[in-house]
Amino acid sequence: MKNPVARLLGSGNLVVRDDDHHMNNTEDFVWQSFDYPADNLLPGMKMGIDLVTGLERYLTSWKSANDPSTGSFTDRLDPHGFPQFFRLKDSAKWARTGPWNGRQFPGAPKSNQNGFYTENFVFNEKEIYYKLDPVRGTSADVRFQLTPNGEIKFLVWKYQEKNWLVYVTLIVSNCEQYKLCGANGLCKVSNSPRCVCLTGFIPKFPEKWKAGDWSGGCVRKEKLDCGTKAGFLKYTRVKLPDTRYSWYDMRMTLEQCRRLCLKNCSCIAYTNTDIRSGGSGCLLWFNELSDIKGYTDEGEDIYVKMALSELAVKSLRSRVKRLMWIILIPTVIALTSLYMLLLWKRKQNRKENMKLSSESVALTELESEDRELPSVDFKRIVNATDNFSRKNKLGEGGFGPVYKVITRIYNMCILHE
Repeated sequence: MKNPVARLLGSGNLVVRDDDHHMNNTEDFVWQSFDYPADNLLPGMKMGIDLVTGLERYLTSWKSANDPSTGSFTDRLDPHGFPQFFRLKDSAKWARTGPWNGRQFPGAPKSNQNGFYTENFVFNEKEIYYKLDPVRGTSADVRFQLTPNGEIKFLVWKYQEKNWLVYVTLIVSNCEQYKLCGANGLCKVSNSPRCVCLTGFIPKFPEKWKAGDWSGGCVRKEKLDCGTKAGFLKYTRVKLPDTRYSWYDMRMTLEQCRRLCLKNCSCIAYTNTDIRSGGSGCLLWFNELSDIKGYTDEGEDIYVKMALSELAVKSLRSRVKRLMWIILIPTVIALTSLYMLLLWKRKQNRKENMKLSSESVALTELESEDRELPSVDFKRIVNATDNFSRKNKLGEGGFGPVYKVITRIYNMCILHE
């Protein structure tokens, strides 16, 4: 190199090249900072392994927010089996993404709802890497950062405030922790306790499992031998298990994958490698299924091999459960309707009782008023009218003569009392 030149590109990549070569040809770079990403992943930066040169590009955290020396955490691609990313604390596996599914790495931060970038995963005989490419026409500056405490942050530059806004933070807790539930265990965030054994499996160490130590994982209730008749149980919306000891073929269909797993005595599960366009490719697991996480609104399907006898029990339980719901729902509806009818009848009866009570009160008052009228016997009437004298006669009608006796009767009643 006769005339080395260093330049900082608009992408943030600091490059060194020979002045005689064109600046935009990355193959002519003698050195570039994008090969050593430190704690930040920028658009255009590759994160993975060059299988020809052996160069590995990965994130390394700072020791602290004010100390840029090497920290405890790294985030790097594992090429064994079907590639996936691991986050390590010192040398121990701490967290894991699911394998690339044609669209994304499940378990990675969901940071691209606004279309800041496109995600690309290149997987061939020369290199394996993940890269963010900026979307043409957008002006957003973005980056991923691995923090000193092991968090992954997605940040967006705010031009007006002139600072970085934390858009998404991925914290390793609960089900994100690698192998929290051990082999053949399933971690569900909504569950309490978090870990359950896959169907057809039981805790390897029951007492420890009950105490909240799930690291021992689960073992099969019924051993699965080559001579055992087997089938598959489908799980949906999960982060696929650790793929370090998996086998794959990108050209196979799901049905071909199923038949291959059924014939292979060591195969314990299968699924597609790519979920796009209805699914394609074949991914097989052997030995054990580790680090499975259940989701509520995302994730992939996986088909776990089981003895037909276990599947029959599972099918029977499902039918019983479905039958219970079929019986329970109409019963609840009928009881609810009956209860509402009784409430309505009670309300109607209450209204009728109130009406009758009101009429009874009115009648009682009327009867009370009637009882206050004085009663006069015939002898007093004779005395009051002077033995029906004509001088006391007021007139005569259809009911006979009418006599002026009211005052006299009243006075006689008072004297009598």
